[in-house]
Amino acid sequence: MGDPFVDQTEGLIALDTSDVADSEVAERVRTVEQLSKDKYQPFVTIRLQERATPLFDAIQKNNLPLFS
Repeated sequence: MGDPFVDQTEGLIALDTSDVADSEVAERVRTVEQLSKDKYQPFVTIRLQERATPLFDAIQKNNLPLFS
């Protein structure tokens, strides 16, 4: 693969290694902002407004597919 800024490809490319990500990884990168917003609102509601869960309790980790 040549220059990543010149190449015309639909895939997601790691700039340091020129590896092309799987379609699942590329889709997750495109939707990560919405995923974050979907997680944020319940956090605020349950921990800050309703005070049903202590603020410093552990938050569930997102297991997102990444470049490997």
